[in-house]
Amino acid sequence: MELAKNACMKFLKIIFANFAKPSLKFDFSCNASTLSPVPNNFTRGKLMFYNIKMMMCAAASFAFMLSAAAEEETGKQTALDPKADKIIKDFCSDISNCKSVKVDISSMLKIKAEGMNQEINTDSVFSFQRPDKVAYIIKKGIMGASVVCDGKNVWTFVPSLNKYSVEPVPDKITSIGSLSQTGQSSGFPIVQVLISEKPYESIMEGVLTSSYVGIEKIGDKECHHLKFTQAEFDWDIWLDTGDKPAIRRINPDFSKSLARAKEAGAQTDAMKNMNFEISLYFDKWLFNSDISDQFVFNPPPGAEKTDSLMPRQAMPSEEEYPLLGESAPVFKLENMEGGEYDLSEFIESKVIVLDFWAAWHQPSRKMLPMIVELTDAYKDKGVVFCAVNQKDDNVKIKEFLSSQNIKCPVALDKNSDVGKMYMVNGIPQTVIIGMDGKIHAVHLGFLPNLKTRLKKEIDTLLDGKSLLEEEKE
Repeated sequence: MELAKNACMKFLKIIFANFAKPSLKFDFSCNASTLSPVPNNFTRGKLMFYNIKMMMCAAASFAFMLSAAAEEETGKQTALDPKADKIIKDFCSDISNCKSVKVDISSMLKIKAEGMNQEINTDSVFSFQRPDKVAYIIKKGIMGASVVCDGKNVWTFVPSLNKYSVEPVPDKITSIGSLSQTGQSSGFPIVQVLISEKPYESIMEGVLTSSYVGIEKIGDKECHHLKFTQAEFDWDIWLDTGDKPAIRRINPDFSKSLARAKEAGAQTDAMKNMNFEISLYFDKWLFNSDISDQFVFNPPPGAEKTDSLMPRQAMPSEEEYPLLGESAPVFKLENMEGGEYDLSEFIESKVIVLDFWAAWHQPSRKMLPMIVELTDAYKDKGVVFCAVNQKDDNVKIKEFLSSQNIKCPVALDKNSDVGKMYMVNGIPQTVIIGMDGKIHAVHLGFLPNLKTRLKKEIDTLLDGKSLLEEEKE
């Protein structure tokens, strides 16, 4: 739990360190119909985009970073209001039975604190056609990415960078990594709910209580107002009255997570009264209409194709990792068996993959099994793996490894001393060391396409090539 608090505080401190002006309003625009890039004079915007990424990571990461507390809450019995539950079920049932859905989504993020008043607005269009076509297109704003899947390929375009990537569609469109970023940029994973095979289970995951507040108007629409509570955040939702309820507004409330972050030691004046306000508005719902034109991607003029777009957007730039290209720090740590894990045994003789993780941390729990599965396939080809645990006690580690049937070397970094050597500011962090003993790659945060990237990087190193040279190119 302490590591989660520290991570939250580091995100918050970066926010305040990077924003100099006390009052700014961001409302950058791009043309959604042609996916046109931001103009060339967007240099200042690009600089702010990096800062905003940090801010958004802070806002969207609260629920993940403090997931230990969330797991403690999972044993509590849920208390669902029958009326509220029926309205949500009716909406989810309608979505499940639709062949196609299209809706305009507008999000507004306000962050207020002493010396800072930020507002970020994003307008987007979401379209989904069963079974395998989906599009999330940004009409106005710089947060997140536009995503288009035609059932065969997935295009991801970041307007602020004028870059796009192309990848084969995964087995399930719910596994499209770039779509997960839409939840981070909006503060609520509504897109994941709409494309889910089980939307009710998806939207209700982690819900502890629900209540029916009453009937209110959103614009000219009469709506049911419902409230839901979870361990780390609460959310209010407004849906049309009548037989076919459609969502009109969602307000996620991260005050619980923010309060816990403050308890971690937010002592600066700027952080004392920090407040997040997030609102999502939904309009122009279309059900079972012809929306085939939404699933065509045409690269904007001058757009650059890249193979590593999404990892760069998931977290602050990996290229800025200070130890990249440097000799990997050697360490010795106690292992789970009471013996010793000595990295020097493998330096300059093996390709080494290190994963800095914690058993309480939800993204770490998702990534570790994936990395173990991949590196196991290379264990007879000159690749070794070590899971460097950050501050967990042995009991929690054993419980998690046993529940996932994971068998791999685990080094116990009880005081995060090795984490400091490798400049770990947040988990999970994955480091790849080449047979020359140098750090060739680092991956920050939860990356849905990490397995593909790791395989490519490991193959490159085993072929005797350098990832550092590829990075320069």
